[in-house]
Amino acid sequence: MLSTEDRAWFDKADKVGVRQLFLPDMRRNTILATFVAVTNLIAFSTVGLWMPLFLKEAHGWSAAEYGSFYVAWGLIGVVGIAGAGWIADLLGRRLGFVLMLAQGALFLTLWIYAEGRTELWVYGLLWSIGFLGVWGRRRPTRPRCTRPASAAPATASPGQSASSSATCSGPSSRSGSARRPAASTWPSC
Repeated sequence: MLSTEDRAWFDKADKVGVRQLFLPDMRRNTILATFVAVTNLIAFSTVGLWMPLFLKEAHGWSAAEYGSFYVAWGLIGVVGIAGAGWIADLLGRRLGFVLMLAQGALFLTLWIYAEGRTELWVYGLLWSIGFLGVWGRRRPTRPRCTRPASAAPATASPGQSASSSATCSGPSSRSGSARRPAASTWPSC
């Protein structure tokens, strides 16, 4: 049987929709996530507008060289997103966020003061891992769910594990680590 706390969580998970983001226990996180998303837009605009000018004026890069760098920067950043998700699962969302932010800040600083083309490429690509990695696994679990655990199939289909048959993870706490109910009631995304 479920504890009272777990039952309350599953009852909230039954309310699917945008409304869920503004429930009293999610409102603070929704506002903070919106702020982070807006600053992210500003940051990407800065990268897209400032970086080419910096590389052309300070280091003499051509448009073709910058274009190649920017494509590689974005592709390597995907590694950062996946890596940050893994770190967040391992150490918690907050610590994962802080580690990726620190990594990005360190390599951005090294990148700005780099002199040679090789240093610019290496530090720039390492910077993108942290810069883009801060977005790995940032959303709380409940709003990412597509259906409540009560709607999950009781058994998995052939070739599918029981844990992957449901599309809703269990409760998440403000600390970023999940408090899980009994294993038999714990579906995963």
